[in-house]
Amino acid sequence: MEHLKIGTQKMPGYTRHHVTGFWGGISPDGEKLNIELFEDAPTLPDELTLLFDNEGRVIGNELGQVQYPINRYIHAGVTIPISQLPSIIQWLQSRYDEAMNRKNK
Repeated sequence: MEHLKIGTQKMPGYTRHHVTGFWGGISPDGEKLNIELFEDAPTLPDELTLLFDNEGRVIGNELGQVQYPINRYIHAGVTIPISQLPSIIQWLQSRYDEAMNRKNK
């Protein structure tokens, strides 16, 4: 059996994101799956006003307006060759099975 060793390294711009969902579709040529990874989270107010007592201690705050109660933050877009989908599906299924086994112990 032949072997191929592959080195790994994180690119300088690498970041980790908390993702709660994704959407996307097949490219027009049918060769790629395009996915947007997103996180749905409560929207932060546009401003925060601190309230002080006479001695300068914070005694409260007032939140500014929010346009939407939930905001969808799109973190990244990913393009995957269709030929890679079976191995990705298999990998995801095995990670899911592993997590469920740990949870049920």
